[in-house]
Amino acid sequence: MSSSPTEAFYEGRGIPVELAQVEDTLDRLWGPAAEKAGGPELDDPAVTRVVLANVVIASLGPDHPGLDATIGAITERYPSRLIVLRSSGDPGRHLDAEVSAQCHLPSPGRPQVCSEVIILRASPEGRDLLPGAVRSLRESDLHSVLWWCGDPREASNLFDELSEGSTRVLLDLPDPSGDPAALAWANEVDPAHRVRDLAWFGLTPWRERVADLFDPPATGELGRVASIRIRAQAESTGRPPRAAAWLVAWLAGQLGWEPVGSPRVGGAGRIEATLRKPGGEVSVRIESEASPDCRRPRIVSVELGLPCDSRPGGGVRVERSGSETCEVHIALADRTEPAFPRFVVAPEYDATKLVAAALLTDRNDPPYRRALPIALWLLGR
Repeated sequence: MSSSPTEAFYEGRGIPVELAQVEDTLDRLWGPAAEKAGGPELDDPAVTRVVLANVVIASLGPDHPGLDATIGAITERYPSRLIVLRSSGDPGRHLDAEVSAQCHLPSPGRPQVCSEVIILRASPEGRDLLPGAVRSLRESDLHSVLWWCGDPREASNLFDELSEGSTRVLLDLPDPSGDPAALAWANEVDPAHRVRDLAWFGLTPWRERVADLFDPPATGELGRVASIRIRAQAESTGRPPRAAAWLVAWLAGQLGWEPVGSPRVGGAGRIEATLRKPGGEVSVRIESEASPDCRRPRIVSVELGLPCDSRPGGGVRVERSGSETCEVHIALADRTEPAFPRFVVAPEYDATKLVAAALLTDRNDPPYRRALPIALWLLGR
């Protein structure tokens, strides 16, 4: 026995609808038992409908790996109105729409928290219809995030129009296979500095570990760093992983280091470069290892070398204990300061945490803006 449209809607199955009827259809499918956040309270709501923002996900190329998991992660951590743009292979100039709900149970005994998902499928000739459709479907008085999957240069006009109405743009390029020139292009056409590389947000655990190393009493060691070596794993090593380049660029941007000459970007995902700091230079080396099961690149270790000057030399190594563990080993060499903990827990960011970090970050992100030109320089752009 087939389920009713309302049951199918709550189960996350798409309900086809005319574009002009999307709002009316959503109100009917939610029904009188759905309480809307910010609206009148209901005595016994079956679900709570929450919309914190408009999130437009443009995935117009081949099926984007993990897109369903991304949608689930967004609605769980950041309930929103999701407008998902997909391609249709049908001939002619047309735009099809369907609606569904994404629901999560916050705790037993409480009503489900639900978001609404609107999927727009455009034929190649109908892509020019998407900007107007998106504008009509955005909830007013809420900020809008554009999540662009793939190279924006392949649909540059659409990218420009959708970016124009967005308060933040997240660029989801494959890493390391994505062309860093796409990131450079997106930032050049965005004078408002709204574009963020999604790879940046996966660095938080490593940024925290590196920053912790230089808390007092070791703060004075920052100026002594003479070398950086980062090892990373990626599905392939045709290009250096952006994640590793971002980590170097973050440290350089925070400390005011400047690029020297041109980096040497080699095969097998290697980068060698030099940065200038007050009173000296810092050598940089990024190495990659191929790991076919690694959908997103992961950093394996970070080594910071200290010279033998008037104080003890040596360095610090922060290394993940294994690919399937969240334990990070911190090793200190030839140091006189009190020892740091040998192991700390630092889970890699999964889709849910990555999405939360990307959506909840402040629109004004000075560390990212300082790191961007250095990251592009390291990647050969």
